[in-house]
Amino acid sequence: MTVDLIKSLLTESLAPELLEIADNSQAHAGHAG
Repeated sequence: MTVDLIKSLLTESLAPELLEIADNSQAHAGHAG
């Protein structure tokens, strides 16, 4: 999933006033799971 897709799905479902998504995936490179 991309950040844009996740943001779109959350916005449609929850209608938040503000939604900030921090992409920390690079910090988990090489981790299992």
